Amino acid sequence: MTPRTSLAWLPLLTAALGCGTPKHTKVADHLGNVSPPLVVVAPAVDPKLVDMTAEATMSLLASNATTELGVRLLVTARDLPDAQRPPLNLGLVLDTSGSMDGDAIGSMKSSAKALVDKLRVGDRISIVTFHSHADLLVPSTVIDSTNRTAMDHAIDGIVASGTTDLQGGLTAGLAQVTQHQLPLGINRIVLLSDGVPNASSQLPTTIASI
Repeated sequence: MTPRTSLAWLPLLTAALGCGTPKHTKVADHLGNVSPPLVVVAPAVDPKLVDMTAEATMSLLASNATTELGVRLLVTARDLPDAQRPPLNLGLVLDTSGSMDGDAIGSMKSSAKALVDKLRVGDRISIVTFHSHADLLVPSTVIDSTNRTAMDHAIDGIVASGTTDLQGGLTAGLAQVTQHQLPLGINRIVLLSDGVPNASSQLPTTIASI
């Protein structure tokens, strides 16, 4: 490392150690040549909205053997204040195949209705169900003070039947979200499913598109 390079790092190190406001710093090398001013910018402050912990499946490993070690990662996101959340464009894709019959379909309905209830006025949601084929249960709709009840009734009417056209469900959900994409908003698909799809060959391409 040349003397000039060493000196040039000093202002950046100063910023990293807590320099407050940005400033211009001139750096001279060992011959007295002055380099162009460096702009020192304080590092961004971590908003601490996400916590992550890791837990290994074993606490000890043999030093003389190759061992597979599983690690469970727990990621917890904190809620943003409503005033700071961008508008949401959500595609809710629900598995209503025969394997969901019983407690699973009841839990899914409750979860879907709870999600709709948490949306705020101005957010957008579409609801797609899939069994042997995909159905558009609720076209992409902007949430207002009057339409949540109709969405709840639509969800309550879901019954489990048929096979699992996951490809069709994701494709229909993607079409709804894409048609109403929010350039400055949050565009997401939420998939609730328990089953193995009828065919999986096209799923990697669909997921990559999403």
